[in-house]
Amino acid sequence: MIAPAFRDNYKWRFSQGAGTFFADIKDEVFLADVARHREEFGSGDALRAEVEVRTTREPEGLTFSHTILRVMEHIRGGTSRQIPLGLP
Repeated sequence: MIAPAFRDNYKWRFSQGAGTFFADIKDEVFLADVARHREEFGSGDALRAEVEVRTTREPEGLTFSHTILRVMEHIRGGTSRQIPLGLP
């Protein structure tokens, strides 16, 4: 995560590898925790989340929109924990 958005209808900015993207967060429980200051963010934080990516063909090329459907874990920056991949 690069930049959280604390106002309604603002998109959050995330990094994934070398690229960045903006996403809406639809997880109402997570957003309520953010509003109540139960979630605090710092440099290098990450979210493990269920993400929907929509691809649309436009005249100028493909466009992608991202939606965070559910935040499963907020991982604080600077931790050395390995994120489980959920593989069998």
